[in-house]
Amino acid sequence: MIDLIRGVLVAEGLIPHDASIDCNVLFARRYLVQVVRGRALAFTVKVAPEGGLRPEYDALMRVAPVLPDRVPRPLVFPELPAPLELAVFEGIEHRALDRTRLPALAEPLADALADLARAGRESLSAPGGAGGGPAARFGISEAEAAESGMASQMAACAPLLEALPPVLQHGDLALNNLGLAPRGVVIFDWEDFGEVTAPGYDLCVLVCSAVDFDPETMTALIARRGPDWLTAIVARYCAAAGLRVEDFFRMVPLHLHAFLQLKRRHGYGADIVRDVGALISALAGPSPR
Repeated sequence: MIDLIRGVLVAEGLIPHDASIDCNVLFARRYLVQVVRGRALAFTVKVAPEGGLRPEYDALMRVAPVLPDRVPRPLVFPELPAPLELAVFEGIEHRALDRTRLPALAEPLADALADLARAGRESLSAPGGAGGGPAARFGISEAEAAESGMASQMAACAPLLEALPPVLQHGDLALNNLGLAPRGVVIFDWEDFGEVTAPGYDLCVLVCSAVDFDPETMTALIARRGPDWLTAIVARYCAAAGLRVEDFFRMVPLHLHAFLQLKRRHGYGADIVRDVGALISALAGPSPR
């Protein structure tokens, strides 16, 4: 795999043929390779033996021009024998966001979310006008909505959804998909981009992830009892998105139901399913079946 990556980087003119590089190979659902030149992270390369990288690459081709400081630039998507796919992205030195330090990072987090909200409102609206019915706005089918127990809540929120323009959401704006770089908070892993078009979905995922899906903290936040740093982030995002804070909070249970259904669809582990289900139960009644 390293020889393949070197060959692509040389063929695309990203490095000279005699360049010295080091590669750190990680594995999640696909291979993630950090390519280091000297002491600097030069490129991040994703390799998928069974394919599936094109949606994320195309997403960043659309997003990078409107959020240049917030996302890694897509650089190369070479033609390879199917189904193998490889995508090269700008390497961005960053560190993970420590949940215990988030109150001190509230301002850079709010800046990044406000930028994302403005980009969504101005440049990342969904094609096709209304963006489908209520279930489609949350990236799920009517059958999934009925199975999850969210159909009645969705029907109650239908007029609100119809009044909100469809905006393409990142789709998985959990804390582990953000990093703190010298230029500010950077957003990674755009493979679920556009599955959801309900405004506020990304904010909901980020806020819930930031408090580790804790029911007590989320209940207090929705009741306007703090914590202050999260309240400020919600206000900044909603102002930039043209979304009323009370409307965002009203849709939080729906966002969580949809998030849970999407996690199940993509085969995520039992822990996240349990934690989100428990939060849904605390906020909005029985958890999905």
